[in-house]
Amino acid sequence: MEEQGDLQANQTEAVEEVVERTTQTENPSSAQRTSEKTENKNSKKNFRRKRSRNFQKKKSHRKTNKKRKSEKNKKRNILKPVDPVHPKIALLGFRGIGKSTIAKRLAKRWNIEVIHLDRKIEQDNQKTIHEIVEEQGWEVFRQLETKALKDVIENQTGNVLLDTGGGIIETAAGTFNEENAQYLKDNFFCIYLYVDEDHVIKRHKMIHKNPARPDLDTELIEVYRRRKPWYQKASHAVVDISDCSAEEAAERVFSLVQASRKEKK
Repeated sequence: MEEQGDLQANQTEAVEEVVERTTQTENPSSAQRTSEKTENKNSKKNFRRKRSRNFQKKKSHRKTNKKRKSEKNKKRNILKPVDPVHPKIALLGFRGIGKSTIAKRLAKRWNIEVIHLDRKIEQDNQKTIHEIVEEQGWEVFRQLETKALKDVIENQTGNVLLDTGGGIIETAAGTFNEENAQYLKDNFFCIYLYVDEDHVIKRHKMIHKNPARPDLDTELIEVYRRRKPWYQKASHAVVDISDCSAEEAAERVFSLVQASRKEKK
């Protein structure tokens, strides 16, 4: 009988313990409830902060995109073709300084035809400049150059941008070519693209092995110094492009010509 009583007592205690645990689970203490509320509040705060940061990022991103679009539109407006002030423009300067590349960019800005005089000579004679010089010498080449220049002057009726060769203002004997200089100055608005000695040497090294550009008989810098005053004499304006890219150089030339438009008015 005693054993049965002890067993019933143990069972009663176990049931009471289970009931107590269940009650605690279903009815948490005030400390637990406070802790849960605090966690919920922190979670909501973190969510709001994160949402605010994301909103600020999106807002900043939209501003950046809007600014970029505005800059692109401005660039499109700047690059919109305009009529050149002068119907015929010629670029003069030492060989290998980027005249041809600059001429192409300017031709797009003004929406005019560009003529590369060296290429015209090659097309007219079905030979490269190198072949002409090797086979017939500098004297013949300079004569063909003057002939090509006259041909452009006589037959080009519309607006044109002329990209001249580096030796357009020099004779085969290494003297000032007054005839070519006069033809240029009388028929074109001539712009001398000036590059200082250091930059001429640097740029020349990049094209030194180009077979389409025959070597000169004298040292590069001597030729540069000899021609420099002749370029100035044959030009109406000078633009320093020593320290800039082809795009920047074209912009400088464009700005100069636009300024001359105001002076003409």
